[in-house]
Amino acid sequence: AEILSVTYATIAINKLSEAKPAAADSVTSLLKRDYELPWLGANINFLLGLFGFATLLGLRAWFAFGSALGKIGMLVVASVLSHSLAVVNRGIAAGDGDGTLFANNFLGLIK
Repeated sequence: AEILSVTYATIAINKLSEAKPAAADSVTSLLKRDYELPWLGANINFLLGLFGFATLLGLRAWFAFGSALGKIGMLVVASVLSHSLAVVNRGIAAGDGDGTLFANNFLGLIK
């Protein structure tokens, strides 16, 4: 997922350097108008990669320390993932402050 994130970011950078986009009211409106797919692809794949990495850390704790201590590790990772997802959802729901939204939450971005 992280490699896909870098690929989408590279596509967006190439588009920005090769083509001169028309003026926009805000960065969010420019992204939504001209670079929606690379922006969404980079952000979604980066976040999915981070969540996947954290999940693997929890599984590693489970297998390395057994079920007694592994449960604690998995619960810590689940807590961090839940809090991270809440922060991401709050940021997505806020949009650009002028009413331009890509989605209401992370699941809405994936759809």
